Amino acid sequence: MAIVERHIQTLLNSTMEEYKAWEKGFAVAEAKVGGFPLKRHCRLMSGSDNSGTVTWERNWESLASMEAAYGKTSNLPEVKALLAKHRSVLVGERTELYGVLEID
Repeated sequence: MAIVERHIQTLLNSTMEEYKAWEKGFAVAEAKVGGFPLKRHCRLMSGSDNSGTVTWERNWESLASMEAAYGKTSNLPEVKALLAKHRSVLVGERTELYGVLEID
C-alpha cells in the first residue's frame, strides 16, 4: 500500500532560513544513502495551527520502503547531529502517516 508521510512542524524562534538550512542537512544525508522520495515543503498561510507552522510530506511505495530508508540513516553522525538540534529549531512537531486511498 502506498503511504503519505506528513510532518507538521512549528518553528521555535528560528528564522525560515535557519529552518531551510536544517532541512537541507537532512536532504544531503538522505541523498547520501538513497531510497528517499523528495519532500514537498509548505508554509501555513491560513488555518487552525499557529503562525510559524510548516509542513512537509512525501509519498512512499510502502511502509516497508519507508522503514528501510530510515534504517539506513539512523546511525549516521550527521543525522544524529541534526536530530540533536531539533529543539533549537522547532517548538513542536507531529507526524502523520496516511494510506493512499484509490477512488475508482
